[in-house]
Amino acid sequence: MIRTVAKLRAPWWGGQAKVEFVSNFRRMKPEHRMSLLNQCLKQMRAEYDLAEQHHRIQVRDEDARNAEAIGRRA
Repeated sequence: MIRTVAKLRAPWWGGQAKVEFVSNFRRMKPEHRMSLLNQCLKQMRAEYDLAEQHHRIQVRDEDARNAEAIGRRA
């Protein structure tokens, strides 16, 4: 059985996110807590980088569509 040590609570379309740790998490040895947190940080950084890449692509495509629409009007 896999135990949950934290839950990420976030509104679906933005807003403030909150990480809730279970009470037993603070009872773990500090080196185990640090190890778990480092793993989570790596995964969150990877997801952030992926979201940033998708955002750049979305903005680039939107700029291209806007430039094309302006070109049609001129």
